[in-house]
Amino acid sequence: MAVFKDQPFGQDHTDFLIAQLTAELANRWRGKGERAHKVKEFLPFERDKPMSSDEIKHTLQGFLDSGSRSNS
Repeated sequence: MAVFKDQPFGQDHTDFLIAQLTAELANRWRGKGERAHKVKEFLPFERDKPMSSDEIKHTLQGFLDSGSRSNS
C-alpha cells in the first residue's frame, strides 16, 4: 500500500497516463483559436457526460485533418 501511494499503478493510473498523452497530442494538433483540451476530457471516468459517437468521430477527424496539414 505504501508503494502504491508513492507510485500508483494499475488500470486507473494507466488510464490517466493515456489521457495525459492524448491531451498533449490533441493540444499539439488543435487549430488556431481552439481552446486547450484538459486531461480529464480523455479519462474514461470523472467526465460530466460521456462523449457521443459523433463527438468522438469529429474529434478524431480533426486530429487526422490537422496532422495531415502539418505534414505537408
